[in-house]
Amino acid sequence: MDEDVTEALSASDRARSFVVERLLSNRISSRRELDRAKVEASRLFPLNRFLSNAEILASLPPDRRQNFEELLRVHPRRSASGIVVVTAFSAPFTCPHGTCTFCPGGPREGTPQSYVRGSPGMKAALLSEFDPCSQVRTSLEKYARNGHDISKVETIIEGGTFIAVPLDYQLAFVRGVFDGLNGSDSTSLGEAQVRNEVAKSRCVGLTLESKPDWCEPEHIDTMLGYGVTRLEIGVQSLRDDVLAQSNRGHTVDDSIRAFRSARDAGLKVTAHMMPGLPGADPQGDLEDLERLLSDEAFRPDMMKVYPTLVVGGTSIARQFEAGRYTPYDLETTIELLSEMKRFVPRWHRIMRIQREIPAHEILGGVRSGNLRELVLRRVEEKGFACNCIRCREVALADAGQMNEEDELVLRRDDYAASAGVEVFCSYEYGRSGRLAAFVRMRHPSPAAHRAETESASIVRELKVYGRVVPLGSRSDKAWQHRGLGRSLICEVEKIAREEFGARRMVVTSAVGTRNYYRALGYERLGPYMAKALR
Repeated sequence: MDEDVTEALSASDRARSFVVERLLSNRISSRRELDRAKVEASRLFPLNRFLSNAEILASLPPDRRQNFEELLRVHPRRSASGIVVVTAFSAPFTCPHGTCTFCPGGPREGTPQSYVRGSPGMKAALLSEFDPCSQVRTSLEKYARNGHDISKVETIIEGGTFIAVPLDYQLAFVRGVFDGLNGSDSTSLGEAQVRNEVAKSRCVGLTLESKPDWCEPEHIDTMLGYGVTRLEIGVQSLRDDVLAQSNRGHTVDDSIRAFRSARDAGLKVTAHMMPGLPGADPQGDLEDLERLLSDEAFRPDMMKVYPTLVVGGTSIARQFEAGRYTPYDLETTIELLSEMKRFVPRWHRIMRIQREIPAHEILGGVRSGNLRELVLRRVEEKGFACNCIRCREVALADAGQMNEEDELVLRRDDYAASAGVEVFCSYEYGRSGRLAAFVRMRHPSPAAHRAETESASIVRELKVYGRVVPLGSRSDKAWQHRGLGRSLICEVEKIAREEFGARRMVVTSAVGTRNYYRALGYERLGPYMAKALR
């Protein structure tokens, strides 16, 4: 081996040992002290770089790593909402209706429809040849190396309208996702799901993407069989003429029906919206966003806002190059999205406001990767605060850092949506408005098609925010497992029984949370967990 390489390896080993010894002797208790130790180690040995938290964590004795995971955790916000998120991309398939004018990727490009090769998750998917088990395991291993607890995993299957691809592929792919979580191969999807109920990495949420016209009751039933708990619906616009110009292959009425079918079956609903499509204008887009959040026909639980981008190889790129289409610039986009935040309800979560497409692949449109930060800065300049769940969650704030005088209170918000009634109960701090936990319960519409929901109310989501706590354990510094979830379930059971006359409560439980509900007296009923209300 080259002497320079040997010397560098030796310096790295000695630097790691230096920091590890300080950790084990309790001379490092904060991130600031950790950073100082890294600087000192690089100067003493010497190194032309600073040690990473991941390599320090890997150098600790296995029986002591858990003691330092919180301090050494890389990208702590990735588990701040109480879970780690793992994405698995399906293989490229064409869409049945054709191709949307703005849509990159597809079989000719070797990527799923609407995704480009340079996007973060796509690189890993290509390396694995879109194998779901490999994608999930690789992602979990990376989380673990960076100090994150991987006992609770929300899995998102991306790659377009998954429910439209061949059924055999769907079944094999979802089984592969669960095999990746379980760390073992199975012979059937049912077997993989049963194993996941007690696995070390349990699925606490499974999400699919779909166009609105692929959300009919029979499609929803298939999704429930897979263990799906959340559906991302590509609404894009609330104007049929704009949808037609983009060759979306669906109408606004399709979106209305999709919302109702998904909600009545107990699924959480995330809407995708695309301001700036051909035929749209900023004022019309703002009206669309306000209508989406206020009109009883819509009112999704969550939203991803993707300002239209021009990417090479698309129909919209040819329009752009011919001067027949102009995307919104940065200032227009910031102003539009900051105004949108004025009318976001307390029960809604804005999940994302920009696609993860590398700037060098964007021919026209917003290239700024920090668009959300810029929008929040504009909101602050305007003198108001965003009311959405993401902006209010407890997240990284430990119990000891909260104002002791700020009392945790139970709040309730009722609203009509998709011909049913939604009840949003939350625990939050009265002064700051910080959100610690919430539950979404629905009394379904008369059109609900599932037999299990007859004379029943449905818990569509239960969420306790904060750092991930391993299943079966407790932490004085985290919000999870403080009994907030159990208390919220008791509250909505009482509301369902006394106010809606429900004889049964049905829960859209993820596969990995079934045992939690069993402990609360629930039993399996089809794809749900259910309990008689007396």
